[in-house]
Amino acid sequence: MEIEILTKEESFLKTIDFNFEPLKTEIKTSLEKYKNLNYDDHQIREAKVDRANLNKFKDALDTKRKDIKKKCLIPYDAFEKQIKELISFVDEPILTIDTQIKSFEERKKDERKQALQNHYEQHCKKICEIMPFENLLDTKWLNSSISLQTSIQSLLEKVIKIEADLKAITELNSEFEVTLKDKYLKTLNLSSVILENTRLFEAKTKLQTKPVEPNKTETKNEIKTTTNEPLVMICFKAIATKDQLLKLRDFMKNNEITFERA
Repeated sequence: MEIEILTKEESFLKTIDFNFEPLKTEIKTSLEKYKNLNYDDHQIREAKVDRANLNKFKDALDTKRKDIKKKCLIPYDAFEKQIKELISFVDEPILTIDTQIKSFEERKKDERKQALQNHYEQHCKKICEIMPFENLLDTKWLNSSISLQTSIQSLLEKVIKIEADLKAITELNSEFEVTLKDKYLKTLNLSSVILENTRLFEAKTKLQTKPVEPNKTETKNEIKTTTNEPLVMICFKAIATKDQLLKLRDFMKNNEITFERA
């Protein structure tokens, strides 16, 4: 479909004519007095007035610019609106065709996926028993730009790597083999599994070498056992201060030693 948009370019605005040169000369002449102008501390109010006047003049110029731009865009805005209306007409069949193409591509992807899954279940039974097809599927294998045979080859290469990694985990002779293989089948990352094996081993070693705290119950039993030993009576004289004698009394009471005054 070839369509030509006909426009009368001779009616386009080529330039915007205004008194540029006279204004340029007048403005530059008016601004000469501000060159190398220095205000002293007593002229700050005058400086502020000059700045305000210059800003006011600058704003007037910019306001005129915006006004002219707005007027220039009036015909363009109308043209743009009309072109967008024409584009909307073309969008309707594009959307219909696009929907059909996407439906076709999705159907082909589903067919490719099913073909790969069938091959996986028929030729990779050992791995198939422990890993669902979805867990190792690479969506790139479903692209029509890749042949089915190439996708099958990529699938088989991935399965071979998984088998090799599982064998490597077995050869670790780790007591955590079941845990490690379970982690691998979820991540397919052999390096992280080896690190996990090291972590588990170090954690167990640390636990085994941790000092065992004495059992408080056993300590109490030992105290009770000592109280069952034969009692012995001994007489002694204590020479001490009153405070020391009180502490001696408390010690004997706490240790269940019978005592009496001589």
